[in-house]
Amino acid sequence: MNMPANIPATLLPSGFQDVLSPFAAQESEYSASLLKLFKKQGFEQVKPPLLEPRSTFHGQPCFEVTDPQTGESLAIRPDITPQVARLAALRLKERARPLKLCYGGQVVRPSGIGLARLRQLAQAGCEQVGDVTPQTITRMMQLALEGLQQCGVENITLDCALPGLAALIVAQDHDLSSAWEAIQQAIAQRDVTALCAHGVTGEKLAGMIQSAGAVERAAHSLEGITLPAAMQHGLQAIMLLAENLPAKVSVTLDPLDNQSSAYHEGFRFTCYSKHHRDALGHGGTYALPQTGEPACGFSLSITSILQKRV
Repeated sequence: MNMPANIPATLLPSGFQDVLSPFAAQESEYSASLLKLFKKQGFEQVKPPLLEPRSTFHGQPCFEVTDPQTGESLAIRPDITPQVARLAALRLKERARPLKLCYGGQVVRPSGIGLARLRQLAQAGCEQVGDVTPQTITRMMQLALEGLQQCGVENITLDCALPGLAALIVAQDHDLSSAWEAIQQAIAQRDVTALCAHGVTGEKLAGMIQSAGAVERAAHSLEGITLPAAMQHGLQAIMLLAENLPAKVSVTLDPLDNQSSAYHEGFRFTCYSKHHRDALGHGGTYALPQTGEPACGFSLSITSILQKRV
């Protein structure tokens, strides 16, 4: 999706673009197709507003505007999942669980996303609140794959992680209470030698880094570790998915992947394709901030799906 060269660079803010034919039509078609798929699986469509109080997004970076009627500071949504969480916890709190909701719409980020550095993205996704089991998480990953394949994406990889695992392991070793920052840096740099300098716990973390990749090998590195329920369910879900992978799909596990996540806890997955430049979707498990109810879901970036490698 390349912009014509004769349009002045100052016409639009950095990270924003006019979407022209045929991409504008494709974006609408993909959104409609994904929502149809989600609704066939029992998800009800909702449509939260573009603007909400800043508190809805719980610390996520946002564009902020001032309401000219009230003077209140409002946020342009950077993501729709927190809005669905608010709906489930407040407007729909009396509805029976599991509650299955789907959505589609535009989001705006204050910083550019991916190699294209775009800040306005078309998004579609699903969330389930309550009854979050390994089978539920596996089905969410399968539905994300179905959605991507329905949009013509091939050679998909799901990169899975267990957010918070390193902090959990280090917290159990009182001798490392002052070493957390150094360990975080070593994990981020994949510095096995530096980790091994932190005793048995450091060696255990180093082994997890060396085992990252193939699901069975990475899971083996976790043997003997008591995992919280969310992590245990996520790990079981990966194993279930790996047993029956669709064609041209691979799944990897990096237990210590510590990419920042605004709300995913215990388990996270990211969708990639070798034919696309940027991540195509994100998902995982989390708790509703308002009630603590367990939830899981994913969102797909239709904008990224349209940004194929050239």
